[in-house]
Amino acid sequence: MNTRTTALTALFAALAAAVGFIFVAIPNLEFITATIFIGGAVLGIRRGMIAGGMGELIFSLLNPYGMPALPILLAQVMVMALVGGTGGVFYRVVGGGSWGWRGYLACGAVGMVLTALFDLLTTLSFALFMFGWEWRKIAANLLTGLSFYLFHIIINTLSFAVVVPLLLQRLESVFRSADDRKGIL
Repeated sequence: MNTRTTALTALFAALAAAVGFIFVAIPNLEFITATIFIGGAVLGIRRGMIAGGMGELIFSLLNPYGMPALPILLAQVMVMALVGGTGGVFYRVVGGGSWGWRGYLACGAVGMVLTALFDLLTTLSFALFMFGWEWRKIAANLLTGLSFYLFHIIINTLSFAVVVPLLLQRLESVFRSADDRKGIL
């Protein structure tokens, strides 16, 4: 990593944490996932994973509501690292040029899947931490949070379908006009 990509990686990690703190008081309304995904698109797969994991780690460790238990923290960090890497893969496949309505829909679908995965894995890690392998309690825990998960998934799907492509297109034009682009976006 050169100085520029290291700085951009740190910047996206810090931006993800900052965005998390802005919306921390509103349950399941978060834009950390979208920020990390955009970071992965800008930085590429490997650096997107680093920024995503670090951004989530910073947010979770400094969360004003308290740090999560270690199994939940690990699930959060791993999924957000996956989100950053997915942003890098997605941009290689879809980005760069005219997005069209299929690109917007694909981005929304990816956001929906990533959010559902985050909710599922963090809830399972919590349930396993609290209840062990008692499947009835795990299922009850999942069902109890269903309305929260659905709200979270709907909001992130919409933000991924509308806001993320618009921001990525804007970033494309910014980096395209820069003389020292060097592979970013």
